Amino acid sequence: EDFFSVKQWLWADSAYASQIWCVTPFKRLPGGALTRDQKMFNYHLSKVCVWSEHFFSSFKGRFQSLQELQFPIQGKKQLDYSNMWICCCLILHNMIVKIEETLGIASTGTDFYEELTRQRMDLEEGKEEEEEEEKEEEGQGQGDKTYIGTAGQEFCNTLMAHLLCML
Repeated sequence: EDFFSVKQWLWADSAYASQIWCVTPFKRLPGGALTRDQKMFNYHLSKVCVWSEHFFSSFKGRFQSLQELQFPIQGKKQLDYSNMWICCCLILHNMIVKIEETLGIASTGTDFYEELTRQRMDLEEGKEEEEEEEKEEEGQGQGDKTYIGTAGQEFCNTLMAHLLCML
């Protein structure tokens, strides 16, 4: 059963295998080094993973019933039930954020936007530091830019190139 369309993927940490649908950090090959772009991609991917973990922690704190939603999913019926429960909590979460914004109450959405702005400023500073480090490391293990590997790793390389163009 497919869970993702062609243009969808899942951000994951290095514990997962790189697949077309599962984007993981670049790993240094034995005796090799990561390129500057790969290091920057890994840095941003780790930020996405941290934000995601913080969201789910906050989300489970706001909706205590999610902590009780612990049972083995052994068939479509259990999967549909848990998906419905989570979707209901997400709808309520979005309604709460809208109401908080309307009332002028500090919302998790506002906090996220402020954090994103801070991260963007950190990114710009990080780029300058990376460029300085690159100049210092010139000629010292720039990474294997020719290695492609699996289809998942190739997808990750393509995604990295696309995302870094946008910075």
